[in-house]
Amino acid sequence: MRPLWRFPAAWLIAIPILVLALLALSGRLTAEYPPDSSGYTGFDWSTPPRIVSQIRTFFYPLFLKTVGLLGTGPAAIPLAHWAAAMLSSWAVYWGLGKAGYRRWTVLWCAVSLMFGRSLIDLGMLVAPDSLAISLAVASAGCFFAAISPSGSRLGWVGLALFTFLAYQARPSYLFLIPLWPLLCAILDRFLLRRGGSPRDRLRRIGWMLAATAIPFALFCSLRWMLVGHWGLVSFGGYNIIGVAGQLLEPALIEELPPDLQTLARAMLDRRAELGIDWQRSDFAAMELRFNSAVWQVAVPAAEKLHGTDATAVNRDLSRLSREIIWHRPGAYLRWLLLNLNHARQQILVLTLMDKGTVLAGGLFLLALAAAFLKGAPAGSESAEGLPNGSRQRFHETHLLFWSAACFALAKTLLVILVEPANDRYMTGAMVLLPAAIATAVAHYVERVFPSAAAALDE
Repeated sequence: MRPLWRFPAAWLIAIPILVLALLALSGRLTAEYPPDSSGYTGFDWSTPPRIVSQIRTFFYPLFLKTVGLLGTGPAAIPLAHWAAAMLSSWAVYWGLGKAGYRRWTVLWCAVSLMFGRSLIDLGMLVAPDSLAISLAVASAGCFFAAISPSGSRLGWVGLALFTFLAYQARPSYLFLIPLWPLLCAILDRFLLRRGGSPRDRLRRIGWMLAATAIPFALFCSLRWMLVGHWGLVSFGGYNIIGVAGQLLEPALIEELPPDLQTLARAMLDRRAELGIDWQRSDFAAMELRFNSAVWQVAVPAAEKLHGTDATAVNRDLSRLSREIIWHRPGAYLRWLLLNLNHARQQILVLTLMDKGTVLAGGLFLLALAAAFLKGAPAGSESAEGLPNGSRQRFHETHLLFWSAACFALAKTLLVILVEPANDRYMTGAMVLLPAAIATAVAHYVERVFPSAAAALDE
């Protein structure tokens, strides 16, 4: 009879229980309410037009409402975030398995995701970040299954569903819509079907585009019929004005369209009342002023003109932001470069400090020590004893690495356009990188302990 540790299912059940115990012991099962949680807990469900006209998308409020029906204790929301994170890691295990990964390697990937920062550090917050990351990770798992050589109908369905729910939880995941078709084209051409037919490749890319873009277009069309605004949510202007509003100066007023000058003057007046130094233009100062620029300056000024009509407020803030950027492109470009550099630093630090990365690194050091104590092998290493040898390792390394890298880049490029690349947003960018690191560690450990890998792969 095979010992329990040789069954991947045993690890996939035991590790989540361990993670849950660690969350409980560290006090991370008590819900915390950040300042923006009120927009989700107080979501207005009164009518369909009201549901789609607010500044928050509907799915995270629906998630909170569902959790409230299932449990009312202080741990209910963190527990629900934990469950979503574990399910998403299982989706990656399933999807990469469909894509040709061995049990040994894909188990390392899934376990690294279970210890991710999205759960350990963000899971207790009553905010959509943890859930949205889990949904995006689940969509990645389904993506791997969908593009696999054998294909998977369930993968295609899951890809469409989880991509839709991810940006309905957090609009910053709209980057998934173009990412999956583009990544499909890259992986199909250079890794999965290098010698394949261009016609078949275009057909797969077309189906991928349809699976991601059609649900988005249908939802936006529904919003247009209900509230007269074609888009995911009336919030883009609230974001970008936090950057563009800081570039506003008195000399620019006369260059703006006449119908925006009143709003611009009101914003300058409110800026003067706050007593904040608006002259510094370095990144640290602009990041610190971002929330004040939105919620203490721009939004109150716009609400004086439009009341609580979020669609109208968003429209004017979007228009004003575009005009400011059009007239001050150099200042905005400088912001983009500073923000991009900050995003780079954040991704590097967050990836290295992620508990999944730390776990993989610790196991790598143990394997390194074991190899040192065993001494050098008698002969040169051969990959022939491995399933498909070096070709298998090549496939496992490159599929996940380039997916994780493109995921991080796409998320970063969307975020830096409209707001500071802070740790909450960049956690969503680097989420797959620890799994890519775990793949490399798994390959090394396999060389040191080939029998362990073989036993798990049986």
